Formats: sequence, structure tokens, C-alpha cells
Amino acid sequence: MLYFLIICGVGLLTQIAVCYIYDNIKPCAILFLKNSLGFIFLLYGGKINEGVFGMKNMVKFLGIITIVVIIGFLTTSCLTFDTNVNTSLDGVWSRGDIIITISGNSGVFTQINPNTNWHRVQSNGEIRIGDLKFRNINQTGHLRWSMQDLSFNHNVFTIAGWENATISMDRNGNTIRVITGGGVSNPDNVYTRVR
Repeated sequence: MLYFLIICGVGLLTQIAVCYIYDNIKPCAILFLKNSLGFIFLLYGGKINEGVFGMKNMVKFLGIITIVVIIGFLTTSCLTFDTNVNTSLDGVWSRGDIIITISGNSGVFTQINPNTNWHRVQSNGEIRIGDLKFRNINQTGHLRWSMQDLSFNHNVFTIAGWENATISMDRNGNTIRVITGGGVSNPDNVYTRVR
């Protein structure tokens, strides 16, 4: 009985640890709740006669806990099973009007498309290809970074300065969102991986 309780407890703690590592706590809280309730049900439902835990009840315990764990993992998507996903921020990223190349803790303008606001800033002599767009990039969690993002004045198309920002990457590793200022995600700040 003691060994069984230890095994079930270690299983629950392992699930929590895996979910914490993958920075996916909310769905994993549901998983933990499901498994905890299942575990309590098992303890209550199992018949303990004179301190001896019967083989039939042991099989029931193991069967139900296995089903609960499988359902929990399938319904909460705690784990990413695709091991070929590139979750490195380094690479070439496009958002349509500009293309940025990120390497290490900075990102530079690689391409500025014509007839865009950034092209107007470039035409005013404020920026050139190779200038910094992102700086001070630091990873703050799984698929999350903090940084500073170069912004421009929309009225006169001159550089306004650096804004604190965050980057979050989708699990597929092919899309990042840059959130600046007040924490509102602008749809224009979605970049897709070019390579």
C-alpha cells in the first residue's frame, strides 16, 4: 500500500514538473486537479480489508489511475511531442513591411519594403539596413523574451526611441509576437520565420 501511494504521488509530481518546465501551468492545473480527484476517488473506492490491499483492488487502482493520467495529458496538451520544432529566436523574421535578422541579443533590419512607414523613416535618413531594430534581448521563460524595440514617430517618420517590449513565440516555433508599451499585442507586430 505504501509503495503504491509513493508511486502515485511521484507520478503526480512528475506531471507538475513537466508542465512547469514547458511553462504551461494553467492547463496543467486542470491536469493536476483531475489526477488528484482521481487519486482521492481511488483511495476512497479501494477496499482495504484488515490493512491488506487486495490484488483485485490494486488492479483497479492502477487501471483507473492510468486512465486518469492518459486523459489528463491528452486533454491539457502539456507536452510538445514534436521534437523537430526550432524554438531558437535566432533567425530571419518577416512581418510584411520589414524583415529582421535576430542573432544573440539583438535584431537588425535586413529588408525594408517600399511604400511602408519604415521605408519613409529610411528615406528621411533615420535608419539603414543593418541598424538595430531589437536590442537587449534576454530570455525570461520558455518561448518568452524581454527586449527593447525601436519605434518611430508616426507624424513625421523620425525615430522616437526605444520601447520596452516582450516577445512570445508560438509552440510551432514559426511565429513571434512583439508586445510593446502598455502590453497590447498589435496585430502588425506578428513576425513569421523566414529561416
